[in-house]
Amino acid sequence: MSSVAERLDRNRLALLLAFSVLFFWTVTRRAAAKPFWHDEIYTILVSRLPGFMAIWSATAEGIDCMPPLNAMATRAVHLLFGEGHVVTRLPSMAGVWLMCVCVFYFVRLRSNTLSAFLAILLTLATPALRYSYEARGYGLMLGLCGVSLLCWQCAAEGRQRRLALTGLALSLAASLVNHYYSGLVLAAIGTAEVARTLFRRRLDGGMWLALSAPLLSGLILWPLVRGALAYAPATTSRPQASGVAFSYVFLLQPLLIPAVAVLILLALLQLRPGQKDAETPRRESVPAHEIVALVMLAAIPLLGTLGAMAAGLPGVERYWMPAVVGFGVLLAWSADRASLGRPWVGTILLLVLGARFVAQAAGAVGLSAQNPDPLAAHRLVRGDKPVPLVLADAELFLEWVYYSPDSVSGLYYVSDPAWERRLTGADTIDRNLEILRRYVPLTVVNWEPFTRANRQFSLYRTDVPAWLIPRLLELGARLELADKDPNGELYRVRLP
Repeated sequence: MSSVAERLDRNRLALLLAFSVLFFWTVTRRAAAKPFWHDEIYTILVSRLPGFMAIWSATAEGIDCMPPLNAMATRAVHLLFGEGHVVTRLPSMAGVWLMCVCVFYFVRLRSNTLSAFLAILLTLATPALRYSYEARGYGLMLGLCGVSLLCWQCAAEGRQRRLALTGLALSLAASLVNHYYSGLVLAAIGTAEVARTLFRRRLDGGMWLALSAPLLSGLILWPLVRGALAYAPATTSRPQASGVAFSYVFLLQPLLIPAVAVLILLALLQLRPGQKDAETPRRESVPAHEIVALVMLAAIPLLGTLGAMAAGLPGVERYWMPAVVGFGVLLAWSADRASLGRPWVGTILLLVLGARFVAQAAGAVGLSAQNPDPLAAHRLVRGDKPVPLVLADAELFLEWVYYSPDSVSGLYYVSDPAWERRLTGADTIDRNLEILRRYVPLTVVNWEPFTRANRQFSLYRTDVPAWLIPRLLELGARLELADKDPNGELYRVRLP
């Protein structure tokens, strides 16, 4: 079995290239088959704005509660290659692939190629793979986290130090411009550098300069942060204490079986040690400060959720994605260290996870695009006298507008942030759409002028909770079921 590890190491670049080909083939197939959903369409619409300053200004107003790097990257690929399910998601794909490459080299320095590939596959066993074909900032978030971690390791080791320090500063700064909660990655590496300083009993001035430089981007981002904070009092994603456990389940549930497999194998090895392979090379010990960095990354869901609760900020499980890097590397290192001299343990784990990844690739073969049908409700109206058609579901509204912009005349979304907040406790959706309509031609209308002009209209509702239905019932409106399809119901509404 040791020869397997040696062969992997000799052919690591070819294997990394083969992995990259399989990765991009898998995610492009899945991207081509997956329709855009509400948040992705937000990214697309913002990316269509005319230039950097327009995107920046719209973000400062609160058009999207995320900083603008992902939208600007999406605009760049649209200018180069056009718009589509695959092209629009290229920044996310590139980000997750970059994370994999960085994790590979980060792990291999302390171990071998077998453990490095094991770390990649463990990380991709999490939702990281799914977010590689979603046009939001999480793929870039992971990629920049990987770059920051690798550059920090290289700088600490003195390998191409100037380049590494520059990469560390730039990747952390870019992380903040991509997602506000990437500040937790900066905090994780900063804490690890504090530990390194204590262990060395010597301050690394260059490292601290590189870690401090990204804070300047925080000052530059303040107008955008202020716009995002305006949504904090009534957001749909306010965290709770139970969110800590839910976040870990969401991120790490796919790792449960590999983790249990590692524990069982290690328990068996302890019960029956057997003979170690004398030819197995000794591993370089993992520096304590690197363990601190990985543990801090793994603690991001806990720290992020508690911090968001204390500050009254939004926080959901996907915001804590960098945690998967910490867990993936820690689990791979644990398997490698505990089974040293028995390379068959890592080989078996690699084969199991590799088979899982290949199965995911094979599962993408028969996928075909299934886009939303934007004319479903229009067909339900049939030949009746045309009346305004209101969608109660904001997510569905954007999807229909995107997929059939020329065929949804007479389609409206009625907004009223005050009533939305009163009935649901949050007003983010309506406020976002009201800002979006200033930049994009959308038939988002306010409740008062719409109902004054239209005492009768059609209403299409799905099973997604919406504030509009309770308000209509409270006002004594008459809702008559006109028709339905597998996705929702069409009502005729008459206001008193």
